[in-house]
Amino acid sequence: MTIHLPKLSSLHLFLIRAVVLYLLWQTTYIFWLKPAGHLDIWLTESVAVSSVYLLQLFGYDAYGVKNQVFLNQIPAVWIGHACNGLSLMVLFLGFIGSSPGKIISKVSYGLIGVLLIYASNALRVMILAINYVKSPLTFDFNHKYTYAIAVYLIIFCMWMIWTNYFSGVKINQQATTV
Repeated sequence: MTIHLPKLSSLHLFLIRAVVLYLLWQTTYIFWLKPAGHLDIWLTESVAVSSVYLLQLFGYDAYGVKNQVFLNQIPAVWIGHACNGLSLMVLFLGFIGSSPGKIISKVSYGLIGVLLIYASNALRVMILAINYVKSPLTFDFNHKYTYAIAVYLIIFCMWMIWTNYFSGVKINQQATTV
């Protein structure tokens, strides 16, 4: 007697991989990385340093102290670990890792994506610092919505590029007429 299991669709395989990667990440982060704190501290302070560098590159009087960015001697932005971009990088890598595609493509595209997410987050912090000094009343709105949407849009675009050009998935692009 043989048991015939139904063949899983690409969507089901994607969802299974995504759940497994998510559980693996959460377990690793909660029980090892978060308590140690080294990754969060390093990434948070690195984003602050990069943001200060960008501000100085554009001629601003800026400096950083650990995870805080000062602009014109004003403490403009304090970067919490939740805003260091790590969760966005993991979300991006989880999508790429769960999708079909060659491992070399996943690794190279994943690395490029992580660097782009890092750079966009450093740019976001730079703009938030300028925003805080020039228009503090709009800071909270822009922090919660404007710049967050911009970073998520970048990630979404990278997912679409991956899906359309690198994953090997052929999306039916037939137009329907109405």
